Amino acid sequence: MSVVLKEKLAEDPRIVKITINRPEVLNALSGEVMAELTAAVDELSADDSVKAIILTGAGEKAFVAGADISEFKDINTSAMYMSTMETHAMLSKLETMGKIVIAAVGGYALGGGCELSMCCDMRIATPNAKFGLPEVTLGALPGYGGTQRLQRLIGVARAKEMIYTGKPINAEKALEYGLVNQVVESHAELIPTCVAIIQAMLKNSFNSIIAAKQCLYYGAQVDLRTALSYEAATAVRVFASDDLKEGSSAFMEKRKANFKSSNI
Repeated sequence: MSVVLKEKLAEDPRIVKITINRPEVLNALSGEVMAELTAAVDELSADDSVKAIILTGAGEKAFVAGADISEFKDINTSAMYMSTMETHAMLSKLETMGKIVIAAVGGYALGGGCELSMCCDMRIATPNAKFGLPEVTLGALPGYGGTQRLQRLIGVARAKEMIYTGKPINAEKALEYGLVNQVVESHAELIPTCVAIIQAMLKNSFNSIIAAKQCLYYGAQVDLRTALSYEAATAVRVFASDDLKEGSSAFMEKRKANFKSSNI
């Protein structure tokens, strides 16, 4: 049985839901999960019919409760390094892929689960969601990007507090910190809320959204002057697109734009 399920949503085939499907172990990230998730990301990245991905976990108890610790005893440091680098490559591809990616977080998002959620463009959570990086309580550290992405999302001081204490925060606190974009009222509302957010976004130019995503990602890695230069070059590329012609014509003609998003 597959541990990563992938389905196009019947209500909108532009959206694919990826489900980590190991509810009996709170959707822990095993080597098998990582391999299947990597394959899914690679496949969807190349599928132009897919505009958005909702990433979630099976059941209501956990998004992903962390790495599968039972696998640690059989791995040496050399293999651990290679595995970590492979995971970094997959998470970076998820983070930068030309799709809108939303994490639908119900229950625990701990360790590798929290790190996985941070690679998504947005995080929508249920009231029982808990986010944390408890690695220091096990004598480890957040090695799937946690020490880097968390400080970029919530600031260095709060990131240090979460990482050094290993204590999780609830959905309300995650919303306050900016780690979560929205908290829904119940688990039943989680996926429909993600779908509604994506559909509202897709009324706009998909070209422009992905170009903005590229600018946001690149700009976080470099100094301001370099980032502004990249933004200017990207803006010129978007300006030459058919979507810009359609959007400006629709504005002048007082009608809704019909974006094709096909030529940048």
